[in-house]
Amino acid sequence: MAYGIAGSMLKYFQDKIAENPSFQYALQMDCEEKIASIFWADARMVLDYAHFGDVVSFDTTFGTNNESRPFGVFVGFNHFRETVIFGAALMQEKREKNEGKKKEKIEEPSILSDFSACMFQYEEIAEFEQNFDLMRKKVPKQTWLDSIYKLKEKWAAYYMKGVFTLGMRSTQLSESLNNDLKINFKSDLDLIRFFKHFKRVVQGKRNTELNSEFDSRKKQPRIFMRRPPAMLVQASKKYTPVIFEAFQGEYERSLQACAKAMDGNNEYLVGDFTYEEGYKVIGDPSKQTVVCDCQQFDRVGILCCHALKVLDIMNIKLLPPQYMLKRWTREVRAGIVQDNLGRNIIENPKMDAMLGFKFMSNKFLNLAYRAAYYPECIMLVDSTLDVLDK
Repeated sequence: MAYGIAGSMLKYFQDKIAENPSFQYALQMDCEEKIASIFWADARMVLDYAHFGDVVSFDTTFGTNNESRPFGVFVGFNHFRETVIFGAALMQEKREKNEGKKKEKIEEPSILSDFSACMFQYEEIAEFEQNFDLMRKKVPKQTWLDSIYKLKEKWAAYYMKGVFTLGMRSTQLSESLNNDLKINFKSDLDLIRFFKHFKRVVQGKRNTELNSEFDSRKKQPRIFMRRPPAMLVQASKKYTPVIFEAFQGEYERSLQACAKAMDGNNEYLVGDFTYEEGYKVIGDPSKQTVVCDCQQFDRVGILCCHALKVLDIMNIKLLPPQYMLKRWTREVRAGIVQDNLGRNIIENPKMDAMLGFKFMSNKFLNLAYRAAYYPECIMLVDSTLDVLDK
């Protein structure tokens, strides 16, 4: 990075820290001691990561400014299943060893759809292996398929059954964000203008959450039953509307599901046995726990209809607290978040100062009003303020 550009960038970051000490950035230097890569996150991003950083997607597919540096964005889901941004990075462009070598092209048009099926549809290992092998035979020579197959544990549905992903598919969040970036960015932006435009995109996402928050407080979620059970009422008050809707769908399916007792204690095979095979569910009434073979809770953080069915069989009428993840609730942002130095992270210090000013002004105004009727009180308050003013 050129000296002048680096200086402007560092000044921009220092100004941000002066506005809010919780702003963070980090630099990586190259062998010539020039800035190669940059990472930054403002206070709100740090707070968002503390609340929603259990699943993070990182994507570098978006081309950025006139230096054509790879741009990476760390994103996740908030409690409304909307995109939330945790940080961003501009990285050094890696040069290929064979720059003149043509990039490999996928000639078979069905390869991408076949690969998508291998990624998301096949939940049994034999089915996955068979279909991947058929897809591989469509390509006559060694391709990226061979290298990506070695990483199948990181992307194939069968291997991702018990992985906590919140239901996020591939890089869908980053792809959604890239659409907004393309609208706001131009290829000829200098670095500082790039930062400002990115800030505008981030603010747009935050405004979306603010609107969702307003709507969720303005009206309560709609419960489909006229006389709703206690568990649905409980969930409607705790969950955000979009999460409650998903939970209510599972509850409705649990009412239609059948349960067959198995040999073990509190073991059941649960399903509708028409459109799906049953899943084995093991319950423990004393600990108020349920474990289902479908592993939906392990992946998404919302109990499946099979587990809800067994909870009802065990006469557990309220959702146990361990199955109501705070990250999906209305109160997820409650509480204090501290940085690695133990300092409270404040999203907007100016707003806090304004609130403090309003609080103190009211107290001083009330004190002045009461003291004004007594000369000795006026003298006491006046002398005390002189001492505090020093």
